[in-house]
Amino acid sequence: MTPLQRYERLSEIESLKLLIQKSCGYLENFRYYFTELIELTQNSQRMEQLLELIMKHCKNIKFLDLNINVNQIIYSALNLIENIKQNLNYLSIKTYYNKELSSFLLQKLGQIIPPKLEYLDLYLCNVKACDVEVFLKKSQDTFIKKLLIKVQVILPFIKTYIMKKRRLRDLPELTYEVIKYFHNDFSTLYSCVLVNRLWCRLAIPLLWENPFSIRTRNYKHLEIYLQYLNEDIKTQLKEYKIINNSLPSNTFFNYYIFLKYLNIYKFAYSFEKWLKAINKTSPFEIRFKILNDICTALFKIFIENKIKLHTLEIEIFTLCKDTIYDNIIKLILKNLNFINNIRNLKYYGYDCCNRINDNILQLIKSHQNPKKFLLTGCINLRSNDSLLLSKDFNFSNTLNTIIFYRADLKHLINNIFEQLNVLESAHIIYCYSLNENFSQQINNLIKPFKLKSLFIKELPEIESMELLLQKSGNYLENFGCKFGLFGLLLNQRYSELIIKYCKNLKFFDFHGYENGYDNIEGSSIILQNLGQALPSKLEYLSLVLTINRSEFRIFLQNSKDTFINKLLIMQIGRDDILRYTKEFIMNEKRVKYLAIKSRYNGDLYDLEDEVKEFKLHNIKVRSFNDLSLSDNLNSNLIDYLQG
Repeated sequence: MTPLQRYERLSEIESLKLLIQKSCGYLENFRYYFTELIELTQNSQRMEQLLELIMKHCKNIKFLDLNINVNQIIYSALNLIENIKQNLNYLSIKTYYNKELSSFLLQKLGQIIPPKLEYLDLYLCNVKACDVEVFLKKSQDTFIKKLLIKVQVILPFIKTYIMKKRRLRDLPELTYEVIKYFHNDFSTLYSCVLVNRLWCRLAIPLLWENPFSIRTRNYKHLEIYLQYLNEDIKTQLKEYKIINNSLPSNTFFNYYIFLKYLNIYKFAYSFEKWLKAINKTSPFEIRFKILNDICTALFKIFIENKIKLHTLEIEIFTLCKDTIYDNIIKLILKNLNFINNIRNLKYYGYDCCNRINDNILQLIKSHQNPKKFLLTGCINLRSNDSLLLSKDFNFSNTLNTIIFYRADLKHLINNIFEQLNVLESAHIIYCYSLNENFSQQINNLIKPFKLKSLFIKELPEIESMELLLQKSGNYLENFGCKFGLFGLLLNQRYSELIIKYCKNLKFFDFHGYENGYDNIEGSSIILQNLGQALPSKLEYLSLVLTINRSEFRIFLQNSKDTFINKLLIMQIGRDDILRYTKEFIMNEKRVKYLAIKSRYNGDLYDLEDEVKEFKLHNIKVRSFNDLSLSDNLNSNLIDYLQG
């Protein structure tokens, strides 16, 4: 007998009743579908009767596909699912237009579906995240081979209720969205690898697209790269007892083909750290030769295999690695096809410096559309040697980000900024000569000066500060100051300027300890006055202060209406601040990520019981060093500021 699959009319309910009674023992597949909502509404009573007939007579249903868009039939539909679940293998439910019905369905469905489903398809209307969580929680004992669910709010619960319990085999409709959602969550991506082959194939490329920027003490990923070296270099490594025969072999993937982002400094530095960790006895000259051979050989492999990089970053700040940089750059110049399709070629180095040699200039020229520049040292934009003013390069319509890092800006001239037509952000990080001349030039610009970041360690004149903030304060998102600037904060005028002109701040970094001296008075002023000045939401707040317990309580009380995504506290003093942290932060859930380190009591991250307690309140405790965006040039602060 042909299975009853579809009925679009209910005018012959008695005929259907006879058919179902006659064929009930054979019926395995049932679908009910309406093309128009008005049609479904008019026939809801008859559909309810039909569902009751199916529930009464048909116990062998394996395939059930329902459109439920009126409240009258929801209970009949749920009763039917519960009564036939012993054989049910395929379930599809659609509630296209009814938001309340979708919510009710999710709250009830989880507890009645069978323990195993081949296929579950839910097409719902604008449901709430809490309803999705209820459904996943109540259905946590159900294994689903294929899940299709058109609900965006499911993504945050994938990890908790599906991946960890390995409750499904395929998630085709959401695979791309899930992987994209966890793009920078490496621990979760590692979990994805263990789910099944499909998830493994999707997660591995993301884990290996930028491996040299992951901060880890585990060097296994570097050792995997070493297996691709030629036998001569491997023999050399064995002779120096740097490796033995334990290098990984017969891996499932050629991992280097997934490489998308490559910073040459971080690439070389990763292997330099690895060499230091496993071979502490060899002289520096030997280690450097090995490092050079490894980096050059691997880069040849990248080029020969036509790795499709999205971003190539060249950083040159240390003379000791010039040989490595030169070898790599010469390789690229001989194989310019390697950078033809690169979206971002980034160069970080000294402007007007002899170490910017012809090879680097030729490399930059070959790309022709640089988007980001980081300049450090003496920025002499009057010089004919200046890269930004070179006649060979036209940055006017390509350069969108410029970063000045620990640079002396005394020779900065404003006409260079007038030429930059697409500049989106400028960042000034602990630079010198932030005086009236600099501020006046910026203020005289016809175009907006989109100063996104300002980190200072010199005390500008009040007039200079006001000129700069008048021009750019509305663009400012990231602000930091060093120990010597607490005098600035003691001056109410400076505080008023920041509050008056800077309405979009997201990032604060206050460092009150430097060169072995802690500024107790400055720390006190910060704690007593900062809380009430904070916006309602902050991305990052770092306090390196000598903290008095009672003043810390004042700060927490004054900032009670502020949610902070990442809060970092370095306690230089002796007072224990954990009690107030729990009272005002943990219990009120005002922070997502927390790092606290004390000069005398160590890192909160090392206290396992405390970490678990914070986790119960949905606060993730991290190591201070891991969460900190320090101002070291090669730290993740630069990456953060570039977005």
